[in-house]
Amino acid sequence: MFYAKRFNRMLMLHSAKASGLRFDSGTMKVGTTVTGSFYLHEKDNPTVKYKGAMFKGSFKAIVCKKFVKKKPKKEPLPPALGQCPAKTTLTSLTSSIDISPQGPFDLKSFTVAKAVWKDDGARLVVFVSNHDWTVAAMQAGRSPIAEKGKAYVELSFYNKDKWVTIGEYKRGYKKPFSTLMEIRVLKRSINPGVREAKVKIIDMRGGKVCGEFAYTGRKTRVAGTFVADLPEK
Repeated sequence: MFYAKRFNRMLMLHSAKASGLRFDSGTMKVGTTVTGSFYLHEKDNPTVKYKGAMFKGSFKAIVCKKFVKKKPKKEPLPPALGQCPAKTTLTSLTSSIDISPQGPFDLKSFTVAKAVWKDDGARLVVFVSNHDWTVAAMQAGRSPIAEKGKAYVELSFYNKDKWVTIGEYKRGYKKPFSTLMEIRVLKRSINPGVREAKVKIIDMRGGKVCGEFAYTGRKTRVAGTFVADLPEK
């Protein structure tokens, strides 16, 4: 995968596929010019909707330094923001997009929280659910939810070019101390139009991560607390 000036697409090549990316000249070093050609056939990529479709072309590009990905910086944990909640809870689950057909949802049943690191530590995802699904199942392309009344809330924490850490988070994407939220119900993934987020990661010590969250918007309020095992990174 690389990014380059004068070339407005990101080219990806999976070695197991028959489709290909060919370099005719140049090396993959910052500041060098590369030329080549590419093709992608429908049979090698299920996201291409039209039968027999093929994309092909050629390129001449300069490899850019600004797109070189750096690993996020890990800093010492700041002091905790207080005591961790006693347990995982969900006190509100309302959405601007109606989820009642996939309910009803018993808020008292949302007692499971699981966490996973992403993007080399620059993102932390916390799942709050009313069923003990695995993290792998909740991250898979196909939802593990098989019946009405079951759901999970996916909380994503970002800290730009640093590791996610203890602190207060506001609505945003890949900015320092920013967060987003989605609701997953039977056969649906809901982005409820959050306008404001008041979220805290209270502590991350002792192999646990804990916090409290409130995401609000027009006819939307998702709030609660979480206490989850924190995988080593």
